[in-house]
Amino acid sequence: MTDRRITASKIEGLGPKMVREVGEKLDKVNDGLPDLQEVESANFTTVIPSMAVAYAMAAEVFEAQLKRQWELLDQIHDRLKGAARAWEDVEKANTADTFKGL
Repeated sequence: MTDRRITASKIEGLGPKMVREVGEKLDKVNDGLPDLQEVESANFTTVIPSMAVAYAMAAEVFEAQLKRQWELLDQIHDRLKGAARAWEDVEKANTADTFKGL
């Protein structure tokens, strides 16, 4: 039977798991960026300038979005650590209150 109790360590453990699993995917996307930049460079000699500029702008947006995804992933990880600490604090406070009158 699966233990369904929520604990601070389970909450905190979600962060590294998420960073690992999502981070691997973001790394794979990042690994393709040199290909994107290669196409971008070639565009300026093979297509009309307006198309090359449009592609370059799209590539910049893509790179910025990828960077933003990493930042958000880091924020989620940090917030999960904070939630785990808060969970522990509440558990300690409730336990202390429960036994205060005994």
